[in-house]
Amino acid sequence: MTKTELISRVAKQANLTRSQAAATLKSLVAAVHESLKENGEIRISELGTFRVSERKARKGINPRTLDKMNIPAVKSVRFRSAKSIKDAIKTGEQKELALDVRSKVQKLCRKGDVESGFDLAMKSLLEAEREFGKNGARTAQCVVTLADAAMYREKYNLARVMDRRALSIQERTQGPSHPDVVHCKTALARLV
Repeated sequence: MTKTELISRVAKQANLTRSQAAATLKSLVAAVHESLKENGEIRISELGTFRVSERKARKGINPRTLDKMNIPAVKSVRFRSAKSIKDAIKTGEQKELALDVRSKVQKLCRKGDVESGFDLAMKSLLEAEREFGKNGARTAQCVVTLADAAMYREKYNLARVMDRRALSIQERTQGPSHPDVVHCKTALARLV
C-alpha cells in the first residue's frame, strides 16, 4: 500500500476529505518522529511499538578489498507489531487453510468417496481445535465442512449438531450477515 492509498483509505473510513486525511497522517508521522527523538520509544495500542536501538561500533572486513575496517556505532528504529495485528494475519491464514480443506472434502464427496471426505473433515476439525481453540475462525470453517460431509453420509443428527455449533461461533466472530452464517442457517432449515 502506498501513502496515497493509505490517505484514501483513512479519508473514507474516518469520513474526512483527502486533504484532511493527508494532514492527519503528516501530523501523526511528525509526532512519531518527535517522540522517538525525545523518548526513544512510542507505543500505539493495536499497532505496535517503535523503539530506537543502538548498535555498538565494531570491527569488520570490507568484502571488496578484504581490508579490516572500523564500523561506526549506529542508531536505528525497530518496530514490534501488536498482538492484534499478528492475530489478524493468522486469522487470514486460518481461513485459507480451512477453505482448502473444504474444497478437498467436497471433491471427495462428489466423487463418491464420502468416507474419505468425512475422515478428512473430522481430522481437520480436530487439528484446528488443537491449534486454534474451539472458537477460532478456522475451527468454525472446519465445523461447517464436517457438517457438509455428514450430510453426504446421511448423518443428519451430526450435521445438525455441527451446523448449530458452527453458527454460534461464526455469528460471534464474523457477524450475522457473513456468507458462512447464511450457509449454516440454510443448512439447519433443511435439516429441521
